[in-house]
Amino acid sequence: MYKLNRKKKKSVSPKVIRAAYTNINELAKLRRPTTPTKETINKWIIELDTVTFLIFFESWYNKRFKEIDSDIFKSKDLTNSTLNITPAIWEGKTNAVGIRVLKGQNGGVYFHPLIAMHFDLWLSPNLTFMVIKTYLRFSDKTGNITTVGALSEERRENNDAHTNVMESFEMRLHENKVPLQKRIYYRAIFVNYINKLVYGKTAGEWKDQNPFLALKGENIRSNPSAAELKMTTMLSKRADYLLKEQNSFKDIKYRLKISEQNYRFEWPSLFNDGE
Repeated sequence: MYKLNRKKKKSVSPKVIRAAYTNINELAKLRRPTTPTKETINKWIIELDTVTFLIFFESWYNKRFKEIDSDIFKSKDLTNSTLNITPAIWEGKTNAVGIRVLKGQNGGVYFHPLIAMHFDLWLSPNLTFMVIKTYLRFSDKTGNITTVGALSEERRENNDAHTNVMESFEMRLHENKVPLQKRIYYRAIFVNYINKLVYGKTAGEWKDQNPFLALKGENIRSNPSAAELKMTTMLSKRADYLLKEQNSFKDIKYRLKISEQNYRFEWPSLFNDGE
């Protein structure tokens, strides 16, 4: 008989969980609309690969994780076992922080973004394909990441700025209670507005004009000039600031347009040369 670890995890308010975590019920409905949400989630969590991933996640992020208690879940073939496992049981038995089950109004199953990505990859072969394709773009034939470390400082700064602004934008969508199905649409509009300011076209328009490059996995931001890279970084940082200052989306678009004009005025030689 294994000994239970009685340490309790720190209490985190439901409001914080809803803001930082992904509502997995909505994701399951989006990916598998004809299958009951509970059934989809339970099929995922009983797989040995899933349990192994969850244990690795908790061991990495959770000092209070009951690793001994989790062994029972990976010691058996859960798909053919009478041993019951659900998100609530996993959270309760192992003191997990990556999966949280909220009850009452606005309740549901919430996953940490890393676990939500694992779940989404399990649900979507198309997404898995794109993730692998992107990974291979930044690796050599042996699978070792090489070019990521070789990215210029400007590209790293640009990547960080884009990540930050999209996280802020996602938070605003969540605060405004925008349904998950509409978030992808609004994210595309937001990103394409910046693309339009920098490149003079949207990602879709670029794809129509460059079909062969698109087939190779490239996109409008794959090979920017020095001017375009600098402009994208500055506008992303500006948008991130405006989002955190709670400006309206209409006001943000107006201010970004003014910023774009100011940057072109401040760096005429950079933009005129197109380098």
